[in-house]
Amino acid sequence: MVLAGHLTVSNGIFSGSEKTAIVGSDPIFLPSQLALSAFDYVALGHLHRHQQLSDHPAIVYAGSPERIDFGERNDTKGFCLVSIENKQTGYEFIKTPTRNFIQLEFNLCNDMSYTDQIIQQIQRANIDDAIVKIVYRVPQETAYAVDTHQIYKACSRAMHLAGIVPVYQQQMRTTRMQFQEQQSITSIIEMYLESKPELARIKTELLEKISILQHEMDAQEHQE
Repeated sequence: MVLAGHLTVSNGIFSGSEKTAIVGSDPIFLPSQLALSAFDYVALGHLHRHQQLSDHPAIVYAGSPERIDFGERNDTKGFCLVSIENKQTGYEFIKTPTRNFIQLEFNLCNDMSYTDQIIQQIQRANIDDAIVKIVYRVPQETAYAVDTHQIYKACSRAMHLAGIVPVYQQQMRTTRMQFQEQQSITSIIEMYLESKPELARIKTELLEKISILQHEMDAQEHQE
């Protein structure tokens, strides 16, 4: 006897889009609830990845015969040819030809045009007749400095360009310095200079000039 069902088993692995197809509170079954001695084979649908969840009886998702989205880009697709004879059950997974999904991911730098960097990577990739998705990472303030028209032209060898997706890199937040009301201007400026490694080379010179200016201001206040 064969149990065939379109349902979710708790230890099954999702590939991507099928998770959004779970409506409301669809039941999720434990493998033990399906691995009953009355069944010779449990043939399941819903999860798009081919996988076997139990041996006796075999609980098997054949998986989708074609890739649906980029969450399945690395999945092997096919169908199951099942044989049952004298309570002996076996199956063979037979691969099917599938469309090629390619996700290109780039960390862009400021040394050259963002668009040129993406196009260079596209030219190195084998995207012929593939469905392509481009993900590029940039600082948030420069996320729109990409010519999407040029990128679409560079992907002319592909079957379809599904998307060009910017990922905004988080910028480090600096902690504001805390000053005391009684601190002198010189000590405040010295704290500021210590927080700026790029000013270390001229820190001493700056502090000397600040000290001179402070003496001049003090002298002027005394004369008044």
